[in-house]
Amino acid sequence: MFWFYLGIVLVFDLVGVSLAKKYAMIQEWPLLAVAMACFVLVIWFLTKMFQYENFAIGNAVWYGTAMIVVPLIGVFYFGDKLSLLQWIGIFAILFGILLIEWPTK
Repeated sequence: MFWFYLGIVLVFDLVGVSLAKKYAMIQEWPLLAVAMACFVLVIWFLTKMFQYENFAIGNAVWYGTAMIVVPLIGVFYFGDKLSLLQWIGIFAILFGILLIEWPTK
């Protein structure tokens, strides 16, 4: 169930961040309202997610995954540019998530 709730959290988080960025660009208040609703749902589903994984691991996986996907949305949807060092940082975060979730048994 951890992965299920993590997926839901990520979807609402990424939609909320994307709508907030779009709101910053065009200043249409319905975008901001939906973004805020998404962030409320993120908190709700985070509480559910933490029932299945300890806080340290669950938070690191969620936040790290968002730190990978948000820049990719920026690059592919909003036309942002990333430097070589920023790409290296994204891959370092990915490697860190893999190490955190690596089976220990």
